[in-house]
Amino acid sequence: MPKSDFTETICRPFCSFYRPGSKEELTCRGAEAAAELIRRKQWPPEFYSVGTENPSPFPGQDPALEAVVCAPCPFKSEDCDFQSPVPPEDCQPCGGFILLHRLKAQGAVTLEDLLAKNHDGL
Repeated sequence: MPKSDFTETICRPFCSFYRPGSKEELTCRGAEAAAELIRRKQWPPEFYSVGTENPSPFPGQDPALEAVVCAPCPFKSEDCDFQSPVPPEDCQPCGGFILLHRLKAQGAVTLEDLLAKNHDGL
């Protein structure tokens, strides 16, 4: 998936941390996992809008998703307030986590899809 498609499909619509032209080489683990689902056609184009309609409040803790997405994320140790031991009340998860949480809640992807990606070296 070209980086421009990646940012337009995953980062721009979901991530409050995304800044066009700033550190574009950096991506969260959630965005990488979503891009891999697209690449493997497990999240086909007809489902790209799944998760964008009816925006809901930011997701709370989701231990299963956190184990697959957050544990291996390069931002967890230094930059992730959402995963800190005492997260601030107003903290937000990354856009990748929001997107994958919504896709999982709506049945567009399963935890098994994400586990398979985690084991394939993502």
